Amino acid sequence: MSSSISKYDFDIVVVFIGRNDESNLSGIDTRYKQLLDEIFKVNPNASVYCSDVIPKRGGNISGELIDSALNYKLPKICKEYTESGKKTTFVKMNNVSWPSDMYGDAVHPNEKGNEQIAKIFWDAIHDEVLMINDSGDSSY
Repeated sequence: MSSSISKYDFDIVVVFIGRNDESNLSGIDTRYKQLLDEIFKVNPNASVYCSDVIPKRGGNISGELIDSALNYKLPKICKEYTESGKKTTFVKMNNVSWPSDMYGDAVHPNEKGNEQIAKIFWDAIHDEVLMINDSGDSSY
């Protein structure tokens, strides 16, 4: 794991992973936990919002190897961290429709798809952002 995250000051972290690990699913849960451990090492009080992988264009989210492997493990990992006292929230990307016009190719979202990802994350984090702002911390 890279220690480059330590040069940033953060309270909220969004973890959105894609399909780069599709060819190497072995140990994905270990690598994901290493990432979360690094985040919490830098800021033990951070709020981390983790999401599942969006489906391939025209794909069935539960029918693909990458989706079924990752999307099965990620909520459980997030829950494990929550139960250990870490502020983690699982954000489901597949609760909404992913029409084919949201993709630039078979796997990568285009601008419209990226807007949908941003909206889903915003819906998850906006209460916390507003709470931070209401606390009078002008750095946000």
